[in-house]
Amino acid sequence: MPPPEAKPTPEQEAARRELRVFMQAGPSTGDLQRRIYAELSPEQQQFIDEEVLLRAEERAQERDMAMIERKRRDRAEQQPGARPDRVPDGAAPAGNRERVDWSKVYNEDGSVNIDALPERVRQRLENLNDEQRQRVVDALKKRFETGERLRAGDGG
Repeated sequence: MPPPEAKPTPEQEAARRELRVFMQAGPSTGDLQRRIYAELSPEQQQFIDEEVLLRAEERAQERDMAMIERKRRDRAEQQPGARPDRVPDGAAPAGNRERVDWSKVYNEDGSVNIDALPERVRQRLENLNDEQRQRVVDALKKRFETGERLRAGDGG
């Protein structure tokens, strides 16, 4: 990165403007991903759906763990003499997830009601079509029912 006092030359500014116009005229990343996804076979799409779900769960768990750790450290700093490594009574142990009422997730016609899912799941499903949502939600339900982590390619 250039020093703050260095100003770009008129040629550099023109190149930046041209690049911005070029980037704005091109397809978005989401559009490209949807077009590529549409070219995949159903087996490949299922694999991708499951991988995306697993990676999203891993990221959510990492964020949850980081938040729990920050809160634990903050409480320990506020309470002199407190044991920072102890989970207080009544607190949820690390890794607990919001409970899902599956009877509200599936509509009578079998379609998925994404509004009944936790926010972090809804955000990941909003760009998928109905068939993709159905497969991902089915895989997620299977994971919750069995208590196991699904691996890509295990079905769902």
